[in-house]
Amino acid sequence: MPNNFDVIIVGGGVVGLTIARRLSLSGRSVGLLEKGACGQEASWSGAGVLTPTNPHRQDSLHRFRMRGLGLYGDLCAEIREESGIDPEYEQCGELSLLLSEHEVSMAEPDARAVADQAMPDGKPVIEIIRPDALRDLAPWLMTDLFGARLVRTTAQVRNPRLMAALYGACEKARVVIH
Repeated sequence: MPNNFDVIIVGGGVVGLTIARRLSLSGRSVGLLEKGACGQEASWSGAGVLTPTNPHRQDSLHRFRMRGLGLYGDLCAEIREESGIDPEYEQCGELSLLLSEHEVSMAEPDARAVADQAMPDGKPVIEIIRPDALRDLAPWLMTDLFGARLVRTTAQVRNPRLMAALYGACEKARVVIH
């Protein structure tokens, strides 16, 4: 074990492991310090749901978070390849049921706020699905719905598998974990 490192990272959660891996792959010697087991605190307890920010925000933090969300699938593919562990990333979308006309009127501005954005297949990022189309999409749903809000950019990952894959990728990249 080296006595010194180019970089020392404190915390072995998803952020610490991801940064350590990236720095090590860039040629730096990296030491990571974790008081317990890596990924067993906030990174473990998260639900694994990766949601976009409020579509009405257009500030630099919003753009930063949306860029990160867009890169998550590539990160998961890389660490799956490096570690042999699949984090089970899936861009699954999110369907929120709208139970009244008021909820429909509250959801419509979200779709308008990103109307100029589309998924790679050309479908809108956020779509309000009307009751008839919703019954065709999911006939098992209750029939007195006013519609649904579909956010196609929402994704998910299995946290325990993500943490195991990141840990394995860090080991392969020669991050020294204490």
